[in-house]
Amino acid sequence: MASGKSKKAPSQRHLERKRARGIAVPETPDLPLNEETQPEFTEPAPPVQAIINPQVVQYLPVVTVLPAVQPAFIHDPGNGPRVLDVSRFLHSPFADPACTTDPRCSDLSAIEVFPILHRLLPPEVALIVYYNVTRKVGRICPACRRVYRVGDELPPHLVDGKDRQNEGPQTRREQMISGLCSWMCFAIATYTHPGSLGSWGKTADEIDDSVVDYLNGPGDPNVTNDEGLGQLLRMTRCEDLGIQDFREPMLAYMEGRSPVDPWGSNSFVYQSQTPVLYQIVDPMPVQGSGDVSASLEPAAVSEIHQL
Repeated sequence: MASGKSKKAPSQRHLERKRARGIAVPETPDLPLNEETQPEFTEPAPPVQAIINPQVVQYLPVVTVLPAVQPAFIHDPGNGPRVLDVSRFLHSPFADPACTTDPRCSDLSAIEVFPILHRLLPPEVALIVYYNVTRKVGRICPACRRVYRVGDELPPHLVDGKDRQNEGPQTRREQMISGLCSWMCFAIATYTHPGSLGSWGKTADEIDDSVVDYLNGPGDPNVTNDEGLGQLLRMTRCEDLGIQDFREPMLAYMEGRSPVDPWGSNSFVYQSQTPVLYQIVDPMPVQGSGDVSASLEPAAVSEIHQL
């Protein structure tokens, strides 16, 4: 039976005995390497250059640039969504498309209407008015910026609901007229003319003469900036927003058919088709130019009628 042990190499003494007996023994036998016969490994010395000038490897961090996240343009504080950026909202799928079947909505969606509104009102208020008058039921409240549709059951602004105690059928009418969603927002719009509360839910031909005179007056001299809400309140009492007489001159000026700037003065008086006379004061005069296009954002005139 073969042994499992490996055969050992003959020793030097054993080889000498064979030679003495006359047995031929190779001078340099091929002996297998083992731990005893394996030469000792000597680590080579590093080059002198590597010691004097060692190479430094720099590892740069990998930076991933993420796309910028735009802030939200709609926010819901708990009692209905509010618009934070009117321009972005109008270009979003959340906005109702302009109504082309209603005669008034179709008429006020003309290209010359928005530049006039932009001249008379602060920019975002002008966009809100344009949106409200060119949509059948879609609305943005100019005071609280709530997004809603005419006839929606809106939650109250106050927790106790006391802001709804003066509301009734006139609420829906006011929503159609000005877009103001509630009595509380209407009261805010009358801040410069607190005596005009009698115009709640009424158009120009339905308002009492005393309220008409008050609306046409200077209002409260202590209020210097109402963000255009008093102006909006007066304009929306008119079926044509009180700008009918200026539409053709503005259109001719925009198309280059007339060199006459219809906005040669920052303050003017006009007579609407309704019996109400309004004093319109431009809250944002253009510095150094009477051209209405100078106060518009790029391509606003060409894009606004598509909203």
